[in-house]
Amino acid sequence: MQHPPALSRKLVFAVAAAVLSFTLCFAAGELLTRLCWKEKPSLEPDEKTLSYRYDPELGWFPKPNSSGRFFGSREFSFQHNRDGFRDVEHGPKVKPRIAFVGDSYVWGYDADAHERFTDKLQERVPDWEVVNLGISGYGTDQELLLAQKWLPVYRPDVVVLVFSDNDTLENTLNFRGGYYKPWFENSEDRLVLRGTPVPKCLRHYTVQHPFLFKSQLCQLLVQQFIKRRAPIHTSQSNPTLALILQFKAYSEAQGAKFILSFGDEFSGERKRSFAEKTKTPYFFLIDEPHLTTDYFYPTQGNHWTLKGQNLACDRLYEFLTTNQFLNLPPEKSSR
Repeated sequence: MQHPPALSRKLVFAVAAAVLSFTLCFAAGELLTRLCWKEKPSLEPDEKTLSYRYDPELGWFPKPNSSGRFFGSREFSFQHNRDGFRDVEHGPKVKPRIAFVGDSYVWGYDADAHERFTDKLQERVPDWEVVNLGISGYGTDQELLLAQKWLPVYRPDVVVLVFSDNDTLENTLNFRGGYYKPWFENSEDRLVLRGTPVPKCLRHYTVQHPFLFKSQLCQLLVQQFIKRRAPIHTSQSNPTLALILQFKAYSEAQGAKFILSFGDEFSGERKRSFAEKTKTPYFFLIDEPHLTTDYFYPTQGNHWTLKGQNLACDRLYEFLTTNQFLNLPPEKSSR
């Protein structure tokens, strides 16, 4: 049975009117959002949006075998190995290993790979294998979770945790730099992991659907939905000391010596007092006489210049040799 022509025309008109109304409403909403949204998030590309993927346990983690170029305080290239670390490929263990865990200072922000202090150390200790497990943006909480997953794989003999000034605050947060992350809370003298699986953030969706999220109205609606499902959290007690103590205990349980390193000697007395509480060997990669812009870029998080990387390597090598961390018995070095 055929519909009367008049009814067909009414249906077409109704659909067209609905589409037009939706388009006009969306356009009006987009215009108002662009004019009135005062707290719009910055979605400028960073090293995480370029090469990292969402990780339900850690928040973000590099895509294996990803590579590219990025401009921070200077332009530099990056290449991640098959495990997702900005490092060479490591096969079966044939030499003693020293592993470095940390954030962008270990990952090597503002430096090409061969310029980093870890790569320069490798040139000085050919009888050792240097493993770089740095992930840009990580706090101590994420670094502990990463160590629990990867130390059994790489089986290092020495573990160096590079602690940054911003880690103390970040360890109390579930949201940092536009990304959600896990966190730990002190509960009855033990650490309790919170916030996993980690919620997906707005940046994740903009990378997955770049065309759709050119719309600021879409960004606003999705951001509000995410905030309702995953509110921003700040812990009342700071778990940093407990995190480092657990990191030390876990490293030693894996048969590795543990070293705490500070990126620099800013607020040196406070850092020394904190380090003494951990009862572990510690040192500063950049010491007080060198806290100048010759060694730190003045932008993009004050990462190390080439002179800073060289100095960090010198300080590291001096500490390791003076304290005989590189002297292992034959049975230990071949485990």
